[in-house]
Amino acid sequence: MVFTVRNGKNKKVNMKYATLDASHDPVMILHFTGEEPTEESFDDYLNLYLNAVKQKKGRGVVMEAKKVGFVPVKYRIKQGKFLKEHEALLKKNIAGIAFVFKSVITRFMITAVFVIKKPPFPYYLTGDLDEAVRWVQQKIKEQQSQEEVL
Repeated sequence: MVFTVRNGKNKKVNMKYATLDASHDPVMILHFTGEEPTEESFDDYLNLYLNAVKQKKGRGVVMEAKKVGFVPVKYRIKQGKFLKEHEALLKKNIAGIAFVFKSVITRFMITAVFVIKKPPFPYYLTGDLDEAVRWVQQKIKEQQSQEEVL
């Protein structure tokens, strides 16, 4: 599965596990559908995400996960390996990621995980999608300002 945004045209890709919305480029929003992941749908999500990150430096990501339930251990392990394998690329190309979770408890648990293993990019946890988009847009501006100085 390939993700492309060319000539300013917007692209929205729908999958069973997640929908990728690039209509706010350079911000991409991953909306998780709430469907139980399968091997195929989880791999599609990871491949689409990787292709989108590879295509553009300075991208901001919003992961809107209000509908996500319990993610089986095998997929959490797979995602952990994915993040480790692509850590340098994620650090280089992502200005920041905002995670949107409905539950305060989930946000607290994610914060605890990030204390143990901090992501290689700036991150923000919230329950509000608009707030997440604003935060990511600010991180993109900050990264662009830093690059202009260099």
